[in-house]
Amino acid sequence: MALQASAAVPPSPLPSPRGGGETLRSPPSRGTGEVEGGLLTAALALTLAAAPALAQDLDALLAGALASQRVALTCSALDPEAHPAALDMWNQTALRVIGALVGAGRPMAEIQAFTAAARPEALILPDATPFAEVRAFCAAHPDWAKDIYTFRIFGLGGEVERMLAP
Repeated sequence: MALQASAAVPPSPLPSPRGGGETLRSPPSRGTGEVEGGLLTAALALTLAAAPALAQDLDALLAGALASQRVALTCSALDPEAHPAALDMWNQTALRVIGALVGAGRPMAEIQAFTAAARPEALILPDATPFAEVRAFCAAHPDWAKDIYTFRIFGLGGEVERMLAP
């Protein structure tokens, strides 16, 4: 049985940081492995030369948040009442992060990489993932619902804004 719950709520497109109503497309899923982080890691590595400590801290913060969101969005897809709210809160959080990155003048490659990696369809385990694997994935992260209901995982926007403040 494949995970189908995520198909019930269409993914909300995140806008392109270039503006103009354009949206960025998610890269196709490469399976149930790590978050689509290769592109994010490569783009964030570009910033290491300019401000190594900030870039490393920002990279760690974003990578950790994406991993947490992968759990929250995948596992909430099993709960039709929680999933739409989790998607909406994550989209608002991701837009706030994108705004902070743009406002701080971060490199466009970094912004585009985060935008692509933050898309719900890039975070949620693919629909073809066997249900037993989804259950095991969620069982390995038993606090996922608590993280959603206490809003613990949606403070990323403020954290990024504080980190990038002059």
